[in-house]
Amino acid sequence: MESIGKYLKEVRESKNISLKKAAKETKISLEHLEQIENDQFNLISGSTYIKGFLRTYGEYLKLDGNVLVTEYLKEHQNVEDDKAGLPLSQYQRMELSVVDWMPAAKKIFITTILLLAIIATVKYWPKLKEPWQKISSFKLAKKENKKIEKKNDILTDIENIEKKSTQKKKIQIQTSPAVSANNAAEKEQETAATENMKLSIQAKKSVWITLKIDGRVILEDILKEGDQETWFGQKSFEIKVSRPQHVAIFYNDNLIEALTQYQSPKIIKIANDKVNIHD
Repeated sequence: MESIGKYLKEVRESKNISLKKAAKETKISLEHLEQIENDQFNLISGSTYIKGFLRTYGEYLKLDGNVLVTEYLKEHQNVEDDKAGLPLSQYQRMELSVVDWMPAAKKIFITTILLLAIIATVKYWPKLKEPWQKISSFKLAKKENKKIEKKNDILTDIENIEKKSTQKKKIQIQTSPAVSANNAAEKEQETAATENMKLSIQAKKSVWITLKIDGRVILEDILKEGDQETWFGQKSFEIKVSRPQHVAIFYNDNLIEALTQYQSPKIIKIANDKVNIHD
């Protein structure tokens, strides 16, 4: 077989693949690919990298990477053997000896620390336990106090409800049905006389509404889909709607039809029987 580098170069060129494209797609640097194709393996540090590059490059070119590695080892076996057979210097031997005893030292150190921790725990556990017992007892007492406070609050609420119900019963006994009916009729007459403006809003979909009646804010909330509310006023209504197309507004039982064309928030002002719509 011809040299590995020359063979790989011929295969690449036969497939019309540029060296830059091969470097980009294999993630191997352009410099290393050039060195491989020129059989300059001595410029690549480490046989492990060389073997990996040969496998990756061979598979990229649809070749058997393991065969390429085998051929490389045959061609460069003497070099690998020479590197493996070099005598160790005094400093290298010292480094190896340090590496040999390091794992054993770590194990001894960790075992010693664990033993000391166990001895200290057994010896001082009663003293360490006291603060935790005090904290837990304090927490239990606090919980019990909260339970007692809740019970007292509930009893107080029940007493207040009973008092209110008793007061209502007394008022109902003192007021005769005839008097209550007359008062209700008078209130309806007063309302009809003073509040001559009627507003109804029906939500086709959920929508945010801000409503002012006679200058006072009455509502700032979401009307859910299907909700319908009615209000009465004396002078004016001001409605701010986030999505006008999602509501139907009735003034004195007449539908304000123009709202269906608006997609952005609008303010609807009603006064003196006139309806004004603006941003």
